[in-house]
Amino acid sequence: MTLATPPPDQAGFYWFRYDNLSSHVHFKVLLQVIQMQPKATEIGGKFVVRWFNQLVPLEQVPEGLWRGPVRDLR
Repeated sequence: MTLATPPPDQAGFYWFRYDNLSSHVHFKVLLQVIQMQPKATEIGGKFVVRWFNQLVPLEQVPEGLWRGPVRDLR
């Protein structure tokens, strides 16, 4: 079962943990959540996430455990 927490409601860097149920592996990645401009875009949503070198809408990120925002990236 995947642990789920509410997605971020502000821009920033977040630790994100999600499960690959087919291989029973847990991944922990640092994601950047980017706030879109106030105008509507073709990508959708209010936030996009830099997901493996692609910008995807926050709504398309798999369910997982969000921790953050990370204030100090040192």
